Amino acid sequence: QLSPPKPRTRNHMPEKSVEETLGWSEDYAKRVRKITGVLGLILLFCGVICQWVAASRMSGVPLGLLCKAYSGMDDLNDIDSWTKFKYEFYNNRDSQGVLDLADVAYEFSTLPQRPDANYPLDNLLGSLPSFWCKHLPECPAGTSCAGNSIVYVNASWARGGVWEGRPVTTEPHWNIAAESMGFYGNPIRCSDKTKVFHDMLMAIHTTISGEWTEDPATEARWSEDAVNRASTEFLHSCQASKGSLGYILACGPVFSSLACVVCAFVLFRQPSSSTDKKCGGCCDSTLGANIGQGLAIMAVAMALIGFWVIAYEVSQEIGQSYMFCSGAPNVLVKDGVYFDDTSCADVNSDGEKSMNPFLNFQFGVTALYTAGGTCNIIATFLLVVAISKMNESSKLMQFKNFEGRDEDDDDL
Repeated sequence: QLSPPKPRTRNHMPEKSVEETLGWSEDYAKRVRKITGVLGLILLFCGVICQWVAASRMSGVPLGLLCKAYSGMDDLNDIDSWTKFKYEFYNNRDSQGVLDLADVAYEFSTLPQRPDANYPLDNLLGSLPSFWCKHLPECPAGTSCAGNSIVYVNASWARGGVWEGRPVTTEPHWNIAAESMGFYGNPIRCSDKTKVFHDMLMAIHTTISGEWTEDPATEARWSEDAVNRASTEFLHSCQASKGSLGYILACGPVFSSLACVVCAFVLFRQPSSSTDKKCGGCCDSTLGANIGQGLAIMAVAMALIGFWVIAYEVSQEIGQSYMFCSGAPNVLVKDGVYFDDTSCADVNSDGEKSMNPFLNFQFGVTALYTAGGTCNIIATFLLVVAISKMNESSKLMQFKNFEGRDEDDDDL
């Protein structure tokens, strides 16, 4: 007689948890996530502040800083300066023509001949420093100076903003390379340019007796309202000329700011199923982590593009137009100019070792933007580590749920 089969019994071995099987520690992951997340957010916040400050100042350099480099003094041309310019024009011109923007453009630009009367206002944005600055760096050719001002101008009407009574600086200044005029003009604060432009219009469009003149292009008389409107359009044109560079440099801080907000929300929010339901799934930690990671990567990409733009501007406009002359023997440097006519960036007209204030400001802003972008790049890697630890926890929870379902199927 066969005995009934014995029931099979499982060999109950001590079961290991999923964490032990995979060699994963929840406490360790939390520590790594918190440490890297906090450090990343701190660096990201510092980088955003640095880039915002640098981007705003890179296209808003005070006009007085240019004049400081050009003539050693930061005074700008005002209504009195332009009135003297008007008197000099009418006194030294053989013809009895009316002073207009074409005459001003020919005087303060490198144009080979006098332009048409309807000269575009936008072209005045790139005028020579003598257009913006009150003092000249030295007594120009064809004039006589006494008491630090011009007392005589040749009747041939020499170009370059020359008129009787215009002051000539006594302070040391820096030689400005002609190749870098565009670099000097573009970053200048538009409000400062507009003020000088407004005073110029008020002076040249009135006669010596103070009456408004007739415009040769429109055959209508100027007025204060017309001057204000033209100044407003000049301001808009100046702001538009900075659009491309400002857009590129501002994109990095924008993406960094968004990444900072999203990552902070994901890393420090308390998980709640009711909150996730109210958000329609938008508050889910996995989704937020992926969004924050994507924004951080885009911020890094824009930071690298910003580095390239700045490096191009600096190398193209400064590196190829200036050289550092400090320490060179006197036979090679004279009055802040190298013997091959290259302008010195760190030697003034008195031969003293002193950095060009305009270039020094630009170097400082560039370094600040670069430091901010570097902080953002390091912060992005730290946040990616923190988010990866969060994703590991989410995948582990999914694995445990699947394991529980398999055991229920075996019992059935």
